[in-house]
Amino acid sequence: MNKTLNYLGLARRAGFLVTGTDAVIASLENKARLVIVATDASSATKDKLSRKCYYYNVPMLDIFDTDQIANAIGQKNPKVIAITDNGFAQQILKINERGGHICE
Repeated sequence: MNKTLNYLGLARRAGFLVTGTDAVIASLENKARLVIVATDASSATKDKLSRKCYYYNVPMLDIFDTDQIANAIGQKNPKVIAITDNGFAQQILKINERGGHICE
């Protein structure tokens, strides 16, 4: 799992990361390639994003808690993030295809 967290940090530094529920939902239509929701996010947030991801055909992972995501990207309390680069998204999905929860 450390490799995935490293990729999240790299994506943040490269400018390919969107944080926050509203910003992620806005990016789903044309920019987001992968959505990651913290395991400790509210069920309403998870349901809302799951429906939006299904509609826009964007994969969603929920494999890390808020603290793990925060440490990886250097932000406080991120519950929802989106990767906007296809290369980073594919690499993260490839690493996690056997673990975590993927909604497509």
